[in-house]
Amino acid sequence: MRSPGWKSWLPTITFGVLLTACSSTGNERLPKFIPQTARVDLDEGDPEKGLELHVLDLGQADSLIVLGPGAPGSRKSLLIDAGETSIRSRKFELVAEKLKVLLGDEPTVDYFVASHFHNDHVGSTENGIAGLLASGIRFGTVIDIHNEAAEYFNEARRSTYDNYVATMAEHVGAEIDLREKPEFGPGQIDLGPGVEVHILTFGGRVAAADTGVLHAVDELYPDRYESAPPSENDLSIGLKIEYGPFEFFTAGDLTGAEDSWGGTRLYTPRSYSGDNSQTYTNVESWMVNYWDEQERVHDVEVYRANHHGSHHSSTPELIEHLDPEFVIYSCGGKYGHPTKPVAERISETARQFVTSSLSSRTWSNAGSFAALNGQVVADDIVIYVEPSGEWYWINDEVHRSFGNAEEAAGADIDEEHTEWIFEED
Repeated sequence: MRSPGWKSWLPTITFGVLLTACSSTGNERLPKFIPQTARVDLDEGDPEKGLELHVLDLGQADSLIVLGPGAPGSRKSLLIDAGETSIRSRKFELVAEKLKVLLGDEPTVDYFVASHFHNDHVGSTENGIAGLLASGIRFGTVIDIHNEAAEYFNEARRSTYDNYVATMAEHVGAEIDLREKPEFGPGQIDLGPGVEVHILTFGGRVAAADTGVLHAVDELYPDRYESAPPSENDLSIGLKIEYGPFEFFTAGDLTGAEDSWGGTRLYTPRSYSGDNSQTYTNVESWMVNYWDEQERVHDVEVYRANHHGSHHSSTPELIEHLDPEFVIYSCGGKYGHPTKPVAERISETARQFVTSSLSSRTWSNAGSFAALNGQVVADDIVIYVEPSGEWYWINDEVHRSFGNAEEAAGADIDEEHTEWIFEED
């Protein structure tokens, strides 16, 4: 198979949850409002749990904890990223504390996925994933892209990658059982009965036989990456978690194209001071183009926004395809995130939540974000999906999950699916 969408990428062509602000202990806040049509026991004593996703409030850094369904003590766990806000920050301590609350005092995380090699996702030599290991957190399987697409990079600029590889070399076979490269499709990550974790992109590729969008850029513009290597963001692992009709999409800092181009291009040049120019390669639209060719539908309930809501991500094509009901930004008040064009675009289809704070560069006050169906949660965001997958709790609300066929027929969140009764303690 050649790279998907090859002709549509020729130059000059334009492409036409259970969620609440949780306290620091994590599990003790449980829903008080339950839909009349889906009475389920969500009390602490319930022997069987549904799917849980904890988007942690780490400021301008990322970490997501996922617990599979099942009885307490038997649930499978997945940690996606363990980011830091600087090379000296200690956000890993918050992640470790949360893991111990959810998994016990000496936790083993079944799977760790490093979406890509940036400090705000994996940390440095003494924090991030290295800090978690030093804190006594053990891991079953670590999944990262290894040296995928290394031929396009200047190795001298990849200090975070080098630090990460050194951490893996020290701990694999001891505190880490296995280190693997991602595999496309479901099956590599097992979170228990009824859950499928689909790996949809990594290394700028979208299928096992795909040579990738970085390869396409290199063929069309042979000198492009020589002067401005691709961003680590381009290599992000993207995955979708399904539990019954409930769907959640997350893809690290996956790149799209800058809005100012007036359309979706193959790449966006980025210039920095010194010899630090780089290229943002449009993996998002490459991926969506492949989905369209394969007639795949990924209509999700919740989208954890790529690259903190950067204007280089969340392209119109991606938002149209995912059509989320809720979008979560991991933002700590920096870099203009989430950017206004992205928030305006998403407001047409979804409500929007920020984990920590808005950037004053873009938002003079929270009211302008609220006008776009936005809310600053300023805390961890927790998504709980009840055991059938048909209902999820989000910000003290319960909403219905819809399958792709229902959503294609126009089903969406409305008053019919938000009827409440009060459950006494």
